[in-house]
Amino acid sequence: MSNKILMHTHTFRTYTAEEALEAAARWGYDGVELLIYRHYGLDGLVKKKDHIAKLLKRLKISIDAIHMSVPSASRNVDERKEFMSKFKAAIGTFKDLGVSILN
Repeated sequence: MSNKILMHTHTFRTYTAEEALEAAARWGYDGVELLIYRHYGLDGLVKKKDHIAKLLKRLKISIDAIHMSVPSASRNVDERKEFMSKFKAAIGTFKDLGVSILN
């Protein structure tokens, strides 16, 4: 496996996810680490999976990593459990989109 140069979408946190992906492709990045809570959210990623897959194919770019953090580390047990439940439900979507790193 060769090394890839990824752009973290936090760089474009004030842009839509589509705009961030377009910028990464335009600037020559191999892929992105998607800041999930800012771009799509877990629910949105699952709902828009087909749209995202088409966009990635058109842009010739990949989502190699998902950056989750909040609220996976929440001190609120109920919030953390709810997030982890949604996260587990989204694992198939990550796989379908080619994501290999969950950060």
